[in-house]
Amino acid sequence: MSIKQQGGVFGRNPTFNDVTIEGELTFDGDIDINSDLKIDGDLEVTNQAGIGVAPGTDRLHVANGTFRLSGNSIETVIGYSSYAVFGTTTNHDLQVRTNNVETGRFKPGIGLAFPSGYGIDFSATAGTGTSELFDDYEEGYVTGITMTPSTSGTITMLAAYTTLSYTKVGRIVTITGNLVTSSSSSPVGTSVAIGTLPFTVAAGDQTAFAAGNAVTYYEGGGVYSSTPIRVTENATAITWLIDASTVSGVKELYINLSYVAA
Repeated sequence: MSIKQQGGVFGRNPTFNDVTIEGELTFDGDIDINSDLKIDGDLEVTNQAGIGVAPGTDRLHVANGTFRLSGNSIETVIGYSSYAVFGTTTNHDLQVRTNNVETGRFKPGIGLAFPSGYGIDFSATAGTGTSELFDDYEEGYVTGITMTPSTSGTITMLAAYTTLSYTKVGRIVTITGNLVTSSSSSPVGTSVAIGTLPFTVAAGDQTAFAAGNAVTYYEGGGVYSSTPIRVTENATAITWLIDASTVSGVKELYINLSYVAA
């Protein structure tokens, strides 16, 4: 049976079986469907659609939740403030937002991603720490390392050995690597600065002195000495506690230290 745009009145509550619409179908009232609604083409909703509760703008409400169609995204809303977004205009991430602020997302093929200030919250577990939010992990390299005597003179690095690797877990930064000097010119001072740290050291008096371990350095293939190194609060470089005048020729330094980042 087909109904075409020919006008006519079918009664106040007409009932049809197997209806095919070849033009536009406009309803001024409700549509009650007691079985499946199957659509082979597009379904365009230009205003509101609601199921279960009063509808909101461009949303499909189901029971106490909401599906909101927004551009290329599908959002699931809980309480109108916290919701998840499936897909954006540029990717297919699953994004979680609270009060319209992104608090995390799942990136297909990568994993979880959090904006600054958010992360994995372990506060449900017992503890007495000042924070139980795991909000940072990073690994990389510090390149172009230099050595500078504390008073005067210069120390030249071997170009192929001026890189340190680092890993940051929470606030703890661990640095490892092999540095090699090639020559020096009248170095003077009670220490040598090895820079630059990937993250500034935290302020906090004794809690900031997170590294005081020794560095072993070699000269001519043999162990020359084991001399302390440290990082101090607000520092941006490692302090090598050595008489700068002794740093001459080729010396190999093997560094492994940790400190608390700001």
